Amino acid sequence: MNEQDELAQKRDAIIGRIKQVFPKKPVTKGKKGVKITQGRSDYSSRKLIEMFEGKQWEDMVAYPGIVYYLSDIDYLRAITDKAYRYFQPAFLVATLKEPSAWIYTSNPLEKIYSFGSQFNLDELDAMIAYFEYQIEYRELFGGGLTYEFENMLLHLLFRRDELAKEWAK
Repeated sequence: MNEQDELAQKRDAIIGRIKQVFPKKPVTKGKKGVKITQGRSDYSSRKLIEMFEGKQWEDMVAYPGIVYYLSDIDYLRAITDKAYRYFQPAFLVATLKEPSAWIYTSNPLEKIYSFGSQFNLDELDAMIAYFEYQIEYRELFGGGLTYEFENMLLHLLFRRDELAKEWAK
């Protein structure tokens, strides 16, 4: 088995793990699901509502614009933290399937960093595997953000250690 095949197997295992550990349905009240934006009048908010409202994150993985909508600064300003946190696994799976889709923007990293304390141990383990894969992929095929991915990996490892200590008490 060559390196590409091994990497593909790792990717598939991580996708399976993400699907297993992240909630299928948003934790919310109401029929429409998680509140997507605070406002409804600006273009970014309307577009996000049109794209995400009433949908589950697993439905969004194959949507061609998912990486863009969860990376672009205008959309990141419009989307609520709760909505981003819920749809984040779609971004993760989409960028595992096509790592080059996540090109030179660290905006999603800032969101992920801010959610560090909200991840449970299983989610942290999946996120750690995700960033280990992204780093390994870039070492093999090239690409940007390796330094940023390494920093995020360290942050998540530290958070996992903190959480594990809390559970051990």
